[in-house]
Amino acid sequence: MAIRMEEQSLRKSHRISLPAKVIVNGHPYSIRDWSLEGFKAEIPAGIISENWAGHVTFILPLQHMDLSFDAEARLRRQGETSAGFSFDSLPTRSKALLATYIKASIEGHLDDIDGMIARVEASVTPVETDKPLSLGERKQFKRSFLGRSLFYLILGLFSFGIIGFILFMNFSMARSTRGVIAGGLIDVAPELGGFLTEIAVEEGQEIKEGELLFSLDDHDQLGRVEDIRYETTINEEELKYLYVLLQEEIKSMGLYRKAAKHEVEKLRSEMTGLQARIDVAEKEFERADQLIATGAISRSLWDERKELELDLKAQRSTITEQLLLAEENVKSAKDGKYLTDGRTRGEIHELEAKVNIQKKVIEQARLRLSRALATLEKTRVLSKTDGVVYAVKRVPGTFLRPGESVMSTLVTDAKPWVLARFTFEEAERLAPGSPATVYIPSIDQVCQGTVQALGHHAMGSGGVVSQDKEISLSEVPVKVILHDPPANLYPGLGVTVRIDTPWLRSLKALL
Repeated sequence: MAIRMEEQSLRKSHRISLPAKVIVNGHPYSIRDWSLEGFKAEIPAGIISENWAGHVTFILPLQHMDLSFDAEARLRRQGETSAGFSFDSLPTRSKALLATYIKASIEGHLDDIDGMIARVEASVTPVETDKPLSLGERKQFKRSFLGRSLFYLILGLFSFGIIGFILFMNFSMARSTRGVIAGGLIDVAPELGGFLTEIAVEEGQEIKEGELLFSLDDHDQLGRVEDIRYETTINEEELKYLYVLLQEEIKSMGLYRKAAKHEVEKLRSEMTGLQARIDVAEKEFERADQLIATGAISRSLWDERKELELDLKAQRSTITEQLLLAEENVKSAKDGKYLTDGRTRGEIHELEAKVNIQKKVIEQARLRLSRALATLEKTRVLSKTDGVVYAVKRVPGTFLRPGESVMSTLVTDAKPWVLARFTFEEAERLAPGSPATVYIPSIDQVCQGTVQALGHHAMGSGGVVSQDKEISLSEVPVKVILHDPPANLYPGLGVTVRIDTPWLRSLKALL
């Protein structure tokens, strides 16, 4: 550290050259040297005006922090590169800090300057002492204390009342702000997928049962129907041809049976005549055999009689075989089989089987045609009830998936109901039949109702629009039937639902 005297003894005190900065007019400048009376800063000429006086901030950089204080200073001398200032007024605290800093620098205790500064702060801080209150102050304090006590008492009672009211309201009723008007609104969607070709109605239009709502592209269905019809026609022609063959076969079988019976009768007649001739020939042979022994006839005549007998018996054998065959033909004709003439095929049973099979084929084709026509009919979606078109959601040309909603219709004279959502804790205190109060903000009306169902089964069934099809794992849907609903209710209006619950039983269950 350097301590030096002012040149030519112009200064009243010693100046030191420890690092310091000063902020003048909002700009920081380095300090060449300083003392308790003033300082010299590196401020070039022309920066501040002559006879300048004002507020400065003096900054001393310490080991762990910067020490700063404000003071009033005045310009005393201005050089080319520096300016000298004097302190007009320096607070006692600031003087003590600077003196401690200078002393520490002279004694070489700058490493403990933080502790020294802390002791200086403590020494210059006045200690407040309690003074006894006067009589007036005591009265004022007493009135203030009683007022505050009364205020806190009233505030406590009010808070207790608010808490009690909230607890009573929480246990005496369940309240839901997530309720909507539902019922009577039906989603209309196709059972088939395809391109939407036509929308036959508009929003707000009244519709009747069976009226066309929209149509889908039916090109594929029409092609399938025509293919099945063509196939059915071919099968029917095939059946007709089989009937012709069967009739011809039956006719041929009749003729064959008649011919077979006639052949049997003829052979039996021939057999009877032949048997008579055989009997005569046998008798004549016996007579010839007796006469030849006496020599009454010649050997040649005996041979003739014997030959005639044998010939007739041979003919009988042949006719017997023919008769057996003819009788077999008569039996086989009953089964549609032919064994002899080869003029017919004998396929009556095969033809009957083919006819029955062809009938089944035609039945299946007609069934497929009926299903194809039903599918074709599904490309035209009709209204199932009387009502009003509530909303149209698609435009022609849109590709639809099966079951994708195209529009919603509002059923005429449908009675609306409310679908509200409650927490599990609130739903535990609800039951079907509980009275409910429904407030409808959009029309500013209050309706009375009754809880009909709880749980997800209370949601709208398939095709019926309820709320937003949302199923929440933390809430329970509750269906509320309105007793006398206003005439201007529409699905989707938000409502607030309040359901009275037995608060005492709920409180006991909670405890």
